[in-house]
Amino acid sequence: MRRLLHPLSFLLLAGCLRVPPSVGPDGAPGAPDAGPSAPEPLAIRALTVRDRGGAEWPTEGAPRWPVLALVFSEPLFVERDETPPLGLFAGPADDDLIDDLSAAPLRIATRERQVPAAISVEGATWTIRPDAPLAPGARVTVAVGTWAEAAARGQRLAEPWTAEVVVSDAPEAGARVTDTWPADGAAAVAPAIAELAVRFDGPVEGVADGIALLDGDRPVEASVEAAPCPALGFDGGWCARLVPGAALARGAPHRLVIAETVRDATGAPVGPFEARFTTATEPDREPPRLSAGACALDEAELPIGCLFTDDASFTLRFRASEPVRAELTVAGRTLRAVAPRGEARLGTDGLPSDEALDAVLRVTDAAGRESARALTIRTTPPLAAVSLVEVRADPNGPEPRQEYVEVLNWGAVTVDLHGFSLSDRVDREGDRLEGPAALAPGQRALLVADGFDPEDPADPPVPPGVPLIRLGRSIAGGGLSNAGEPLYLRDPEGHRISASPGVPAPDEGACLVRVGDRMRAGDAAAFEGRPCTPGTADR
Repeated sequence: MRRLLHPLSFLLLAGCLRVPPSVGPDGAPGAPDAGPSAPEPLAIRALTVRDRGGAEWPTEGAPRWPVLALVFSEPLFVERDETPPLGLFAGPADDDLIDDLSAAPLRIATRERQVPAAISVEGATWTIRPDAPLAPGARVTVAVGTWAEAAARGQRLAEPWTAEVVVSDAPEAGARVTDTWPADGAAAVAPAIAELAVRFDGPVEGVADGIALLDGDRPVEASVEAAPCPALGFDGGWCARLVPGAALARGAPHRLVIAETVRDATGAPVGPFEARFTTATEPDREPPRLSAGACALDEAELPIGCLFTDDASFTLRFRASEPVRAELTVAGRTLRAVAPRGEARLGTDGLPSDEALDAVLRVTDAAGRESARALTIRTTPPLAAVSLVEVRADPNGPEPRQEYVEVLNWGAVTVDLHGFSLSDRVDREGDRLEGPAALAPGQRALLVADGFDPEDPADPPVPPGVPLIRLGRSIAGGGLSNAGEPLYLRDPEGHRISASPGVPAPDEGACLVRVGDRMRAGDAAAFEGRPCTPGTADR
């Protein structure tokens, strides 16, 4: 039993007694006695977000490893074995979470959303400390259930309480290790490796004393210092360089170790972390070799790789015979990449159309041996300004009939889509658009199957003025995959003019929607899950 009688019970019993009316000085009945004022309900007074150094942050831009303090109007009472009345949950508060906070225990689905964290109590303040850093841009919910009970008066929350916290994606909000050279798990690393490197995605302190190289459990003599990332082959970030004092032992396991003493800008530890690699049994005497591999339908096959170009950008893909750091100089720019498996992709945009650009590609292996190749990159003449802007792979209505791909003419002239093609394969043309299909500037059209119903009640209706371009029994060879598949829109000459990424459908009835002004891009950063708005701009 919790208690035989709560102190508040005396107030409740007193409320059952009949109190005589007050009497005035002349014996006449006076004004009724208002009695004691009703106690204030249990409430949350404040939510504060601090970093490990004690600095306060806004809830809409929290550090990656936050300390969340929730202040109640008075201390709470909690049974030893009772579900804590508050917690941290992944994602924003939705109806299911709020409904489940009305009574303990939490449902399994809700418990699966809980972010592992330590909870401590001091008076009326409850503090939540996640067990690990949160991802940049993550949204989490601090939530309090209605079984939160005041210790002194027994009152409970009238309804669930939630507050959303958004983790900042600024580098100053925290740091983690993103890359190492050699990469974790690498084998046959040259014993004569010239330098090792660590890249962080935010500023850090303490690298000189907090990073070490071990041969088994034995420290390896090496100098450690902060260094510019470009000098180590990384295109941006915060980096540290380790230079061994001598060649490493052959055929031996090694560990690149980062201690907890390495701290980010918020005072949170970046370690412990380690990357393991094994050295080769023989010295590396050959420079890396380059090859193209399989090229896409709209890529040019070069001796050193596959080159994709449009009227403002290019992407060079290549495969090296061993792990390398790559550097490409072109049009006054230097592009860098680290290829731990030998495969790399380098590219840029903002280039002039229909122009030949001289470039030089250099790749360097762990032993410092370099291969360099000169090449010419030619951008195409101006292409049609038509892009894939919305993909519905998982409609509420029947599949694949109610799937669609929306295109937009974002240019200044009308484009006839006759002869264009849509494909889910880099090596095939796919569905060719037949018949005249003029798309005016700013106009949208839907690429659909023959049986598509624009007025199917299960999904948002398509405005009657939006053209439907029917491609056959289904879109892209059997319909669009809910698990995600890339799509490529090509003009009649075979130039890729737009693409969408192969990421899973966001939810049933939702769409993958292009965001921002990157109309040519086909990477996942240019798209996000949103409600479908067929034929219209995202409202």
